[in-house]
Amino acid sequence: FCFYKLYSRDISKTGELKIQEVNHVLDRWIISRTHSLIKDVTQAMDTYDTVVGCRVIKSYVNELSTWYLRRSRERFKENPAEMYVFGWALEKLITMMAPVTPFISELIQQNLVGKHSIHLQSWPTFDETKIDLKLDEEMNYARSIVEKAHSSRKEKGVKVRQPLKSLTSIAPVDISDEIQKIIAEEVNVKQIIHSVGNEVSVVLDTKITDDLKSEGISRELMRRIQSLRKAAALGLTEKVNIQLPKEYKNLPPHLLADIKKKTLIESIVWGDELLLLTG
Repeated sequence: FCFYKLYSRDISKTGELKIQEVNHVLDRWIISRTHSLIKDVTQAMDTYDTVVGCRVIKSYVNELSTWYLRRSRERFKENPAEMYVFGWALEKLITMMAPVTPFISELIQQNLVGKHSIHLQSWPTFDETKIDLKLDEEMNYARSIVEKAHSSRKEKGVKVRQPLKSLTSIAPVDISDEIQKIIAEEVNVKQIIHSVGNEVSVVLDTKITDDLKSEGISRELMRRIQSLRKAAALGLTEKVNIQLPKEYKNLPPHLLADIKKKTLIESIVWGDELLLLTG
């Protein structure tokens, strides 16, 4: 919710979705998961089974925050207009939460759209045709592949910010190119080589070339700059000048340009330590 409020340019337009306009696979997936949420919570509440209802909501919140939002952050920052599916999902979620968490649901409702009380909202209805079980299954296996890839990185002592050449994966279902791209971004590899098999397994190519090493250094530098921006309480669109340690002078020009673009740097001077320059 905080992310939505921070980046959304028109926070009042959550509304109803025009499904035919939804193209991104993550948006299609969260729409499917939201209709499943409404279906499952409605069935639980109809039988006064709040335990099952709360478990379903908890699982959905985890999917929404640790997968959907995590993998959508950058595209939302670049184009906040794409957040309308996220806003729609949030509104459905807090309506489902309202009977069991009335106060926090009302707080989010008033901050989200500022209209009438969440407790005066009509109960949402689900559309069975919007529940895509094949996509849900495919995304579940994608998340399992990602989990195993992260575990493999940890075992081998390779940081996630260090790009790698490829990940070879096996799962019981085929993985579409769209979802392979999401996996590649999440585990920070250049290529996914996927095949169908009985169990989920992954193999990372951990050979680090000079180009990959430079890219890893640049990502770590971006992280440090963003930490400085946060500590200085800079605005989301506020540009700054920066002093970079001379050790980064050997980074390829395209990586330096990428750092400047993503961390909103006006100009770079070279020195002995990393500093934001003011005045």
